[in-house]
Amino acid sequence: MTLVSFDLEIASDLPGGAIQKSTLSKIDISCAALATVEPPSIKTWHSGERLRSDDARDIVFTLLSLQSSGYRIVTWNGCSFDFRLLATQSGFPEECSYLALNHTDLMLCVTFSKGWYLALDKALAGAGIRGKVKRVRLSDGSVLNNMDGSLAPSLWRNGEYSAVLEYLTGDVLSLLELATHVMSHKKMRWTSNSGKSQELIFDYLPTVQECFDIQEPDVSWMSNPPARIGFVDWIFPSCSQLPSASESARLFPKDRFQAIRQDDLPKVCYAFYKYGEFPKEIADRQVISFPQALRIAGMLALDHGPIEILELRDRKVRPVLIIESLEDARDILNTWVA
Repeated sequence: MTLVSFDLEIASDLPGGAIQKSTLSKIDISCAALATVEPPSIKTWHSGERLRSDDARDIVFTLLSLQSSGYRIVTWNGCSFDFRLLATQSGFPEECSYLALNHTDLMLCVTFSKGWYLALDKALAGAGIRGKVKRVRLSDGSVLNNMDGSLAPSLWRNGEYSAVLEYLTGDVLSLLELATHVMSHKKMRWTSNSGKSQELIFDYLPTVQECFDIQEPDVSWMSNPPARIGFVDWIFPSCSQLPSASESARLFPKDRFQAIRQDDLPKVCYAFYKYGEFPKEIADRQVISFPQALRIAGMLALDHGPIEILELRDRKVRPVLIIESLEDARDILNTWVA
């Protein structure tokens, strides 16, 4: 199993320190990053004061492509936080729901198994891995020695992009190292606030969806235990409790969201242009599936009017169809899926 870690930072302060449904649309992503071991690489996304919708969509398609190519995406609280925000900013809640359900959220694994939250730094310390980045250099040359995620929004708004990206890069690298450690040692260890040693055994790295079938721990001693449905209420808004893993898989089938693999032939990409404005040149684009092309065109049509989808196959361009509106794209998508 080849791992890729993913994380993002926000440009908006969280009211009360947590995401609220009523304020979700007001929370902007500032930057995002992923890291891979094979090949060793880090990719970041940022576009000034806030992440553009186009960049958010590119993140979604990049992750779908990696997932389809056999990579296992790993996050720390990504199901409840990162993918929830990405769904809103990209305009692709179904794709983000699929990504969230089919990736490994290491903190969710702990919470579903033990009944409580766990800080990433504790898990890193238990694995003997250097903790989160605490020192970052600011643009005036000074050094901030107490960096943490709560400072990232204000730093980003003040133009300290390099400092926040340094912090974010440290997070994805340490998370990737932790996931590799857990996969190799089959366990995660940490020390509780009371000084007690704790561990969680991993036979393998489960997906969020597979965690739905974990037997709930006894949390009767806790005054306010985390509710499991709270991690995925944005995915299953009409459910008062978690579905089973099999029911979740039925609601989000793999063949509906899987991107075309990079080594599939012939190579097929899609380009999107305002109807009547044929492109002067065509560059290589990321390989995506036709359903994803429909969703992109539908979202673009909201702001730009009719959008023409062009198929790029072996550097040859062929017009496919014209999407008049988001509803038009959804109608065609529903017919295609059926």
